[in-house]
Amino acid sequence: MESRDLSQQQIDTMFSTGAEGAVATADPSDGGAAANIRVYDFHRPNLISKDRLRGLEAKYGILCKALENWLATRVRAAVEMRLLGVEQFSYGEFMVSLPNPTAAYVFDVAGGHGPQVVIDFGRNFAFYVVDRLLGSNEPLVVPDRPLTVLERLVVRFAADQAAVQLDEIWKSHLSMGLTFSRFEAVPELLRTANREDPVLVANIEVRAPQLEGTLLLCIPFAAIEKYLQATGSPRLPPGRTTTREREAERMRLDASLRTATVQIAVRTPVCNIRLADLARLQPGASLRTGLPSSAELIVHVEGSPLFTAQAGRSGDALALRIIDSQLPVGSDRDESKRRPGIMAAVTDMHGKESGADLAAQAKAAADGGALSSLYQVTLPITIELGRTRMTVQDVLELGRGSVITLERLVGEPVDVIVGDRHFADGEVVVIGEQFGVRITRIHAPPAANGETP
Repeated sequence: MESRDLSQQQIDTMFSTGAEGAVATADPSDGGAAANIRVYDFHRPNLISKDRLRGLEAKYGILCKALENWLATRVRAAVEMRLLGVEQFSYGEFMVSLPNPTAAYVFDVAGGHGPQVVIDFGRNFAFYVVDRLLGSNEPLVVPDRPLTVLERLVVRFAADQAAVQLDEIWKSHLSMGLTFSRFEAVPELLRTANREDPVLVANIEVRAPQLEGTLLLCIPFAAIEKYLQATGSPRLPPGRTTTREREAERMRLDASLRTATVQIAVRTPVCNIRLADLARLQPGASLRTGLPSSAELIVHVEGSPLFTAQAGRSGDALALRIIDSQLPVGSDRDESKRRPGIMAAVTDMHGKESGADLAAQAKAAADGGALSSLYQVTLPITIELGRTRMTVQDVLELGRGSVITLERLVGEPVDVIVGDRHFADGEVVVIGEQFGVRITRIHAPPAANGETP
């Protein structure tokens, strides 16, 4: 049997490079290939497998949708809650991440004799809940102070609902039994666990008109130890479940899905515009789409075109009436192929061709080269009249004659979308017998670092 013992020189090399976190093996039998070795962190071992992490993200995704729907119905505004991640931290790291003052609600697990869960709203989200649940429609103002006693009681209404949803997503594995314990505005005074104890933190982004906030849900590993140590699924094996239990589970899942909200956007069919025409756009210029003024619009559900509709109004808001509940094949995605160049005409604010721009274009073409060829490239463009959010149940009930009210008032600017970018704002006009848009504002391009200037 061939000896695999390392020489003293090889052993010395391993120990001398260990501080850098990687060792290059010099065993001749492996062809001299180097294997990167990462130093194991004994202070913060990874306690969540990839499979468990995917399961946790699915659970908290359901919680986001349930809370989003609950809050939107009470503040009567479009609210979007999106899970940014579920991660393992130490409790000390979690406390350092909290703002001061904060709006943290502590809940006891299993009757008050076990671990404690922290639900942190942060200042922005907390004052938004206070403002909207008390019926205010004024611009949101976030003062730099802790919540008052009355304000804590108002936000407690939302915190209790978050605790209910936490119980709901965990009930198939363990019983949380969350009960309210106390409110804390100073992160250092929370002290619900030792600083080195591992915790599971779900980071949820909350967006609404005038709001960009976060919701943090912190659960100590001690509360979910049974779930993390389980080697298999906690569900009953198929042979021990009855048909009635499986049907009840399916109905619960169906009911949960139907309460989730989806985004609705109404746009014109896709048209084409030459890059040369796009480069000459300026406020006051008009675009002729080649579509008749009574053209059918496309209703997109989460980006997928599902309905055709006719534009109208409902009170002061834009609205649309569903014409067909099944989009004809190729009516939107292939629109640019069936209508080549229909959006190539750009006119100035008086409705005439811009002579100076055309002369500049002719000069560029005379110069020849790749730039003049590039100006002939066409780009897809659509006009978005507005958006709204609806539950899956409401979308399923849409049919011919159904009316959808958009979150845009009559007379407000519409969005000009080039590719997938919001390129400009404009007002809807009729040029001859065609649908068009007069540009009122062109958006600046994103900065190099990804921020809008």
